[in-house]
Amino acid sequence: MTNRAIQHARGNGLWADPNVPRWGWILNNCYDLGREPEDRHTCEMCEAQAVRYLHEVYQDAFDRTLLVGRCCAAKLTGVSENALRRAEVTAPVLPSRRAAARRAELARLTLQLAALERQAVSR
Repeated sequence: MTNRAIQHARGNGLWADPNVPRWGWILNNCYDLGREPEDRHTCEMCEAQAVRYLHEVYQDAFDRTLLVGRCCAAKLTGVSENALRRAEVTAPVLPSRRAAARRAELARLTLQLAALERQAVSR
């Protein structure tokens, strides 16, 4: 039994909640969070796996979208893990948190530079 299977068997996260449906989920999309470890997202179903590839699943009866890892997505949707792995190959890569932080820092520095230039011109 794999570590992931053990986590599911223990009933971690939403797996332990009897109000969360165990089947009938629909796979909406798949996202690649990138290679950086800090960009990983914790699976919202088992709350045990930090995943690179997020599978967005939806259940009408639950009326909520979850972002889950491959193993949980396979269990919830009935789609094989191999099929989900193939979907991951074409998943759009989302901008990393590090890149977003660099862009924000660059924007902040650009504003500071513009303010300094205005001060220098007004003197």
